Amino acid sequence: MGLAFVNPGIPTQISFFRRHPAALLLAVQVLGLIMLPALHDVFASRIALAVFSVISMLVAVLVVIRSQAVSALAILLGVLALATTLASLFPPYRFLLAYGMVFEGLLYLYTAGVLVYYMLSDHHVTLDEMFAAGATFTLLGWAFTYAYIALQHFDPQAFTGLRDPGTPRTWIELAFLSFTNLSATGIGDVLPISPYARLLAIFEQIFGVGYLGVIVSRFLSLTMHGIASDAHAHGSKSQDASTNSPPEQHL
Repeated sequence: MGLAFVNPGIPTQISFFRRHPAALLLAVQVLGLIMLPALHDVFASRIALAVFSVISMLVAVLVVIRSQAVSALAILLGVLALATTLASLFPPYRFLLAYGMVFEGLLYLYTAGVLVYYMLSDHHVTLDEMFAAGATFTLLGWAFTYAYIALQHFDPQAFTGLRDPGTPRTWIELAFLSFTNLSATGIGDVLPISPYARLLAIFEQIFGVGYLGVIVSRFLSLTMHGIASDAHAHGSKSQDASTNSPPEQHL
């Protein structure tokens, strides 16, 4: 299974992303993180989040389609997430934002699963697989960020923190909780305190430790195997060359 799809005659930058769609997905996810500190639960921020969500979901669905995986589920989740996210921009349907985040989080989890299968499907570490590894990690982080935001919508006291402990957490605080929890570096100053919030945190820890353990160990073993194979091949060529060389002439 491969992700690359190349069309000659296009600019170099676009051609790079067409050869490595996982790199495009990773770039979009990282740009979303950079944008997140400026976003709050106000109308302008919700528009910016909706624009980011649309772009990110389109790229995620494209990656799934290009991977030759089952794309019907990805398209369905993308349509549901897009419809509810856009509808939430209108005041009577603002409550749909939480449902949109649930659907988008499920789409990211499905895309992450597709990328994991892609990375485990061969015995070579390629550049696109390195991008896929980074994109998968950010997809998992975003998926649980959206899960935390949706949970807080239904239970405003699900999380607390050192700053203003009695108020709902900001989006960047919940993203900070998600990525620190996913990477097993610690929870920090944002804490899940409701039973369902702690359950989500437990599942994220399982996903994070399992993903890092499987992918990092596999990439390391394949890299070391490739180095050993190259050294063996080089040694065999050197031995063949010395065997086939003409004998020295003695006077």
